Amino acid sequence: TFRAVTLECVAPRPVTSIIWMRTEGGPIGVERSGDRIRIPGYLFSDNTRSRARLDDQGRLGVAVLPQTSAEIAGLSVPPGTWTVRVEGTGADGVALYVENARTGDIFASGPNGATFAVGAPADTTDSRPTKVSIRLRTPEGDGAHVHEVLLIRS
Repeated sequence: TFRAVTLECVAPRPVTSIIWMRTEGGPIGVERSGDRIRIPGYLFSDNTRSRARLDDQGRLGVAVLPQTSAEIAGLSVPPGTWTVRVEGTGADGVALYVENARTGDIFASGPNGATFAVGAPADTTDSRPTKVSIRLRTPEGDGAHVHEVLLIRS
């Protein structure tokens, strides 16, 4: 699948472009390995006001600004208990919201490092993934620049 990502450049002159990027299955999309899911920050583009941009060190990510949440919806997450880690400048000030993409039920909300559980109880053999939405917000004036979000299963 692909998703529209709004890229914003400020120098040498302001330019905004929309580029369709592969979400899964390519070298720049979501990476899955065992008990870990790595989501590049620039894929948090479901809010049309979100902007992917370079930080001061030239790393691509998403700007998370007050009043402008960054979101990715419909991410398949296998059953288990997961911890969400936001990596980037100002990441400690980011609040997370993880919800069921189909029903809107909230799995977790809180600071960076929040934990949530999805899927069938441990005593069943149901291993179907759950579609989740992850929203990032920050109350801080300077906001945050998120390079990636990691889901780590415990």
